Amino acid sequence: PDGKPIITHGKSLTSKIKAADVLQTIKENAWVVTDYPLVLSIENHCSLHQQKLLANLFKEILQDDLLTEQVDPNEIKLPTPNQLKRKIIIKNKKLQRDGKAVDTKQYVD
Repeated sequence: PDGKPIITHGKSLTSKIKAADVLQTIKENAWVVTDYPLVLSIENHCSLHQQKLLANLFKEILQDDLLTEQVDPNEIKLPTPNQLKRKIIIKNKKLQRDGKAVDTKQYVD
């Protein structure tokens, strides 16, 4: 609606909802039950322009709750859940400069 990113659920009969409304609800309720990290798994079918708008919404609405940098850049292991308390992690494919998606999975021994 209005050129803004929306969220749908596949071919189900659920209605479309504005991404901003979903993110605001997440912001308000993410830590009601637990302080442990929340992972948002995004299956993205948006145009490059819409993906950029969505990324800006994540930053504007989730603010400091959004994990945007490594917890400890010198550490080679993944952070523990305790280190990630009250953080929202987005699982998505990263865009290259040409707009193509890249799988960012990394495995640590």
